[in-house]
Amino acid sequence: IRGMRRFEQIGCINCHNGPMFSDYQPHVLSVPDNPKLAAPDDGADKTYGFRTASLRNLDFTAPYMHTGAFSSLGEVLDFYDRVRRRSRNPNVASSQLDPLLRQLRNPDRNSGDLIEFLHALSDDSFDKSVPARVPSGLSPGGRIH
Repeated sequence: IRGMRRFEQIGCINCHNGPMFSDYQPHVLSVPDNPKLAAPDDGADKTYGFRTASLRNLDFTAPYMHTGAFSSLGEVLDFYDRVRRRSRNPNVASSQLDPLLRQLRNPDRNSGDLIEFLHALSDDSFDKSVPARVPSGLSPGGRIH
């Protein structure tokens, strides 16, 4: 309960809301690019905006963020604390950052309770099967185990 209250106090709930803990809207966060990619992923309409990911089953989705830049939830919270002041991606100007980032209140303070709350959103009984195909027609691909 302390973690849930912290989630609300920080302002995470502004984007991570509803049953899936996502508003499904694109936000410019300036997540660092993945150096393993030949070219940076510039997101929705080349704005570096990416749809808010669901927080459900985070225990099974590391590394985190769309680039896989962070291996732990602690690193994600540290990123959110730092990005409130300055862009973390050289392709994104600080003026482009989503205004909701500046409204976050100390995301890395008392992070233990918050991280425990996020772990509570995971359920090991979900369907982990990989479909042969998806409605978009794209291959599920990757090295999914």
